[in-house]
Amino acid sequence: MIKMIKQISLMLISAGLLLILGGFASVDFDVYKLSTVIDEEVVYRTETIPLDEIRKLTVSVSYSDLVIETSPTDDFVITYPESESLQYNLNVTSNRIDLEKKSVLKLMNWFTITDREDTVVTIQVPKAFKGVLAVNGSHGDAQIKDLQSLSMFTVDYKYGDCWLTSIDAESVSLQFAHGKSVLENFQCESLSIEDGYMESEYDTLKISEDLRISSSHGSVEMSNVEADLMRNDFNYSSLTIADSKFAEQVNIIMAHEDAKIKTSSMAGLCVDGNYVNLQLQDNDVQSIYVDLRHGDVEGTLKGAEDEYSTNAVVTHGDANISSQYREGAKYELDLMLDYSNAKLSFMK
Repeated sequence: MIKMIKQISLMLISAGLLLILGGFASVDFDVYKLSTVIDEEVVYRTETIPLDEIRKLTVSVSYSDLVIETSPTDDFVITYPESESLQYNLNVTSNRIDLEKKSVLKLMNWFTITDREDTVVTIQVPKAFKGVLAVNGSHGDAQIKDLQSLSMFTVDYKYGDCWLTSIDAESVSLQFAHGKSVLENFQCESLSIEDGYMESEYDTLKISEDLRISSSHGSVEMSNVEADLMRNDFNYSSLTIADSKFAEQVNIIMAHEDAKIKTSSMAGLCVDGNYVNLQLQDNDVQSIYVDLRHGDVEGTLKGAEDEYSTNAVVTHGDANISSQYREGAKYELDLMLDYSNAKLSFMK
């Protein structure tokens, strides 16, 4: 009797395994998403919407690439894909347009069918649109370009690369989680950027007021940036600033990684770092304050050494520069170094 029960149990287990293997055989299993992928017929729908009194455009996409660009006409032209597992809601009211991906759940052989990732949502915005553009996306790349005179521009993107070029807006707020971001030819009053695990490149940005950047893990490279003042708060991210101009103070807080600032001008520079190496090269800075714990500062400073009023406090480290107060000095240099070294030279 016991032997028969064991045989029946083995038969049931074998049958279960065959059913599972049959399920895998009937679909293409994507281990990365723990979901299945099947070929579906995708239909693209295009909607044309007059500008009229539209003041806000919100876009929410996922598992599709996104392109937002200037419309060749005076209308919004929105093209989006649809399939059994990929659907969008397009709502138009008197003053706003909302495009949002629906949540669609299908089951086949006990596994969820994933959305297609080779689809593209395209939105063409009329040149006369001066309202708010809000973009939210994940699991896809975004290209947003050639948009002028926006009152507000916000982006919240997860798991995707973003290219933002030739944007003119009053206020800009950008949040990126994972991927790469490229900003080129930006002009705005204020710009706020929050990076997660990102590689970021900023080139030719003109900000009339504040630039604020927060980065968690990755790298930020900036060149040809103009702003009134800048505030940076970095964790495990590196920073490079080149050929940039800041009318007021630049404040940088860093926990780890390195910072390099070269051929740039600013009224003041304040760097607070922990396990950070700082390199300064050929900058025009009136006042420099550096507070480092476990890291080195090195480079070439503008002017001659006797043009600086210097305060150097070094604990557990070496410095080739000492404190020397000079009343009416052209430049100010403050170094607070703990387990850190300073190796600085002067251009004259």
